[in-house]
Amino acid sequence: MSLSKKTESTRTKNALLTDLLKQANQLVDEFERLLSSELDLLKNGQIEGLEAIAEAKHELMDQIGAREGQLIKLFEDTTVNSKVKHLKERLKKCRADNKDNHALVMLELKHSKKSLELLRSVLNMDDLSLYSENGEVEVNREKRKLGSA
Repeated sequence: MSLSKKTESTRTKNALLTDLLKQANQLVDEFERLLSSELDLLKNGQIEGLEAIAEAKHELMDQIGAREGQLIKLFEDTTVNSKVKHLKERLKKCRADNKDNHALVMLELKHSKKSLELLRSVLNMDDLSLYSENGEVEVNREKRKLGSA
């Protein structure tokens, strides 16, 4: 292979690498934005918006997955440059942030389930035992109505 062909091949490879890094960084930018929005929604208890965020994250992961082979080659390259290292660090932070957000979602889900269990148990108290004026146990077959005295 001639020197000019090698130089041209190297330029093409560098251009592809630069383009791939640019695309990957744009995807990571968007993923970081989504994680931040998700955290804000979780902190403010606005769970209604979480479904849209989850869908956007899945779409973004599909886009990243479409470049998986190229990214693996890029990350395995022994001549790693600082831009690739920075991208790896950002991806690690995204993974950690995503795990943290997931833990918050699971905690919120646990609290919601506990609240539902409490409501169900209160609403199903058909045989609530009460003591009468004489100290005898009476069974009250009425359901309690929440929000009323």
